[in-house]
Amino acid sequence: MKKIILGFILSFSAVAFVGCDMNDPNADKFASDPEAGWVQFTQSGTVTRLAGCDEITLPITTSAPINDTDLEVFYTITDIDGSTANLETYARIPAGSRTGEFVISNPEALTSGVEFTLTLTSTSRNNVTVGFPDTAAQTLTVRVVPGNERFVATYNTVENSFEGEFNYETTITQGDEPNELIITNVYGVDTDSQTSVFVNADGTLSFPAFEDNFLYTATGGIQRFVEGLSGTADACSGEIVINFNLRSGPTSTSTGPYNIVLTRQ
Repeated sequence: MKKIILGFILSFSAVAFVGCDMNDPNADKFASDPEAGWVQFTQSGTVTRLAGCDEITLPITTSAPINDTDLEVFYTITDIDGSTANLETYARIPAGSRTGEFVISNPEALTSGVEFTLTLTSTSRNNVTVGFPDTAAQTLTVRVVPGNERFVATYNTVENSFEGEFNYETTITQGDEPNELIITNVYGVDTDSQTSVFVNADGTLSFPAFEDNFLYTATGGIQRFVEGLSGTADACSGEIVINFNLRSGPTSTSTGPYNIVLTRQ
């Protein structure tokens, strides 16, 4: 009876061992070779990058514990909107590192926005695959925006004046003119307000006549306008500085100056 029970236990253990091995066929796939592994993006979904600043880079990593030689990563680019035909690109993980980059080395070649799908396909080493396990990010959607479109975003804004310091959010969209930006919530009292500024080629700002830059209606029906004084805008750093006065109607004196610093989120 003991032998029967013992035999049953041993048989069950053998079946259980085989079953576990069959359920995990990749358990030791990379264990015997320290340079073996897979590559993947560190981000997923859609990412946005700015043209005309530095090289555009997207991080790529390898799971291999050791990477003693340069690892070239191959990929395909599928245009969604616009054309990537003039872009110079490469992807590499350098020797001695487990992290590398997909690089657009000439983003200044873009004169209009472009959106494309970037898909990793293979590498220069047979022992490094793409996207194992299946959850690893193999595909990324990339938007590259040039010109004033680079300013379109939400900003953390700090205001300083004789009234004190205040913090609030503003958003920027493109205006009707090629170099026009529309900023909401300047002065932090009306999130629906829209203030126009113009970005000059040297990064300075100019402004419309204050009569054309209505801000909000104050208590008692008094209309307030933005009288722009000076400012700068840097799309690459994501910082905009504006100095302005407030005018209460065309014939009133101005109050100010007010200084706001917008930092892209």
